[in-house]
Amino acid sequence: KGFKKVSKKIAAILSQFIISHQKNYPRFLPNFEIVRNLTNHYLIMDHLTLPKYQRLDEMIKSLKKPSEALVLIEIMQRLRCEMESFSISHSDISPANVFVDLELGSAKIIDLNTLCWSISIPNDDEFGIVGMYGDKPQNSNIESLYSHRLPFRVIELTLYLISTIPSSNFDARKIIENSEGEVYILQPNEIKDCFEGNKESIEKVSRRLLVKFPIADERTIQSYLESLHILQIYELD
Repeated sequence: KGFKKVSKKIAAILSQFIISHQKNYPRFLPNFEIVRNLTNHYLIMDHLTLPKYQRLDEMIKSLKKPSEALVLIEIMQRLRCEMESFSISHSDISPANVFVDLELGSAKIIDLNTLCWSISIPNDDEFGIVGMYGDKPQNSNIESLYSHRLPFRVIELTLYLISTIPSSNFDARKIIENSEGEVYILQPNEIKDCFEGNKESIEKVSRRLLVKFPIADERTIQSYLESLHILQIYELD
């Protein structure tokens, strides 16, 4: 098991989560518990280890053929739907926080101190990160409950573009790693512009991606980029 020190507020939220989900525990979460000593609170969680579980960012870097990226898209879409069926969100979804079980075609999320569900209080300092979710939104439950949608869509776009690379020239690691070592094809400033609905930037990003991935479908790319807009993420339109 692994453990992490958490604030009293997070400990209270997660303790209530455990009580509320005793009879219907989400399978996309590892088992965890909250313990305390005289001064601190700790989150203790089951380890997700190889070979059963693989971290998504490492999986993406080691893809061997385009079809494997399509399988991961299906798993990510299933994970997102499962989370929303429980009214559960996560304010720090990234490939490093998702572990995949290919045999079962399922995934689990970690970094549970950023977990949020319909009755919990937003974690003000951990959602709305500039460059990933755009400028910090106004303080409300809406942003917290849907903050996972943007990174999931960025991940799906990344996997879709990888799936269009011809098998004869397939090298996922070379394609996806940027200067910051992330596994996103979009740059943080591009994600921010899409989130804000900058049409000129969206068209520019689309053209850049089509040059790099000429077999990709232009309409599909546009649809993914437009889906990153704040109104679509938070269903405010």
